[in-house]
Amino acid sequence: MPVPPEQRIKFFVFVIESPSPLDMYHRRSEGDIVRQAVELNGIECVVKTAISMEAFDACLKIGMKEAMERLPGHIPLLHISAHGDGNGIQLSNGHNLTWRELGAHFRPINKALGGTLVVCMSSCEGYSGIQMAMDTVDPDLPFLALIGTPQKPTWSETAVAYATFYHQLSRGEHITSAVTAMQVASGNDTFWVQYGEDSRKSYIEYINNTITPAAAQTNLETLVESQVEGAQERIKYAAEPDKSKRVRAAYESPRHRDSWDCSAHPEPHPSALRATGPACGCPNSFQTNSSNPGGFSSSRHHQKSKTPHTGAFCFSGGESGIRTHGSVTTTAVFKTAALNRSAISP
Repeated sequence: MPVPPEQRIKFFVFVIESPSPLDMYHRRSEGDIVRQAVELNGIECVVKTAISMEAFDACLKIGMKEAMERLPGHIPLLHISAHGDGNGIQLSNGHNLTWRELGAHFRPINKALGGTLVVCMSSCEGYSGIQMAMDTVDPDLPFLALIGTPQKPTWSETAVAYATFYHQLSRGEHITSAVTAMQVASGNDTFWVQYGEDSRKSYIEYINNTITPAAAQTNLETLVESQVEGAQERIKYAAEPDKSKRVRAAYESPRHRDSWDCSAHPEPHPSALRATGPACGCPNSFQTNSSNPGGFSSSRHHQKSKTPHTGAFCFSGGESGIRTHGSVTTTAVFKTAALNRSAISP
């Protein structure tokens, strides 16, 4: 049930968008879509573009400060629109920003806001951003709550989902109820919300219940010792002339050569089953190994991905667009309080 208007928290949406060069070429801008949608509900929206790390940092600190000065009495909901994956996000200039690095930028902002920062990750695998809160050393959390999906949503799914989310908050719905509504509206039930404190507690509990630091150290020492012993054995074996000659002779023997002669095997040699490409008589997109036992093509025809586009990241083809890319008292009240429609700036 929506919270009465007099009890709602006033907010505005602060969008930081970092489009890829291809997004800019095709004039794809989620920031404009979000702004148009939320302003229909009377919610103020500020859109900033960050093409580099310096610009991103300026948006977080200077841009948000200026927006709050213009909208006194309102708190920001941070909306990040960028290409991403399970490791983090990528900025327009190709800089890969890991979740750990992003968390380091969010912590002082969340602390300054009294622990009320809500982060909406509009990117592929944006829900992986909960890793930012899995820091057992720094006592400050990077956010109160994070909303995102662990999958690769389409542009239309993210646009509909977050427009619905902000609309529901403006009606006085709680965050959890608003996330449920965005799942229904977008047809994507993998949009989830996670609170920073819950992420940290779950992470600590997992570590404590999985292994002790002493046991982890013992396992690592055992691993290192076994590798050292193995290396010493190989060096010792290679240093013995008689054994080296026997090994060389075995490899040069006709019997050994026959065992690797493809003409001696009517069926493909086992080594060929681990190969890809024309060398084994199949196209590059075809792979016959344990990860693809059926031998189906690994190429996929889907919409524009919001995953990063350089380095270790892939950028898929298509045009229609996949988006893959305070005090305890204050926090508790914000968790249970709904957010109010923001007044239009004078």
